[in-house]
Amino acid sequence: MDTPASLIARLRNEHDHDAWNVFVDLYAPMLLRWCRRRGLSDQDAADCIQDILTLLVGRMREFEYDPNRSFRGWLKTVATNRLHDFFTRRQRIIDAEALASSSLETDNEVDVFDEQEYRDYVIGRALQMIETDFDDKTCDIFRELMLHHQSAEEVAEQFGVSRNAVYLAKSRVLRRLRERLDRLIDWPTER
Repeated sequence: MDTPASLIARLRNEHDHDAWNVFVDLYAPMLLRWCRRRGLSDQDAADCIQDILTLLVGRMREFEYDPNRSFRGWLKTVATNRLHDFFTRRQRIIDAEALASSSLETDNEVDVFDEQEYRDYVIGRALQMIETDFDDKTCDIFRELMLHHQSAEEVAEQFGVSRNAVYLAKSRVLRRLRERLDRLIDWPTER
């Protein structure tokens, strides 16, 4: 699952606010979590992410997308370098060995941007984005059925609805989730 090449291409235009909004919605929470893992406070992490995003606006103009390489790997390299600059600016002592080892990871070994973690994150993020499209009961039914793995009968009884209503809620949310995910990511061709 990769960042869509079409989104990457649109990010070359710093005035394409829709593309940048999608990018920020998708990656800012992940960058925040990554910064927190490196020991930054919420405020410092927010400042560092702002630095990263500001840097990316300029870098994306010249960025040449190579579909054989990982965009997230490149993004992690940019973020790692900006984080190093951030720590240097703040005159904090960092573990140089840990930073060096995280900088030397290959695209396939990127810890925070690990493929399964990224998939789970993107699906969770897409689900958050679409929840406002449904009433609370529909979202709760979907969560109980799909995320908490309850049977349709259990969910129907819990919410006082028919099994058919449970399946309809699941179908509606999954359809919207797929639509949102198709705009956020490029799926492997075997899908």
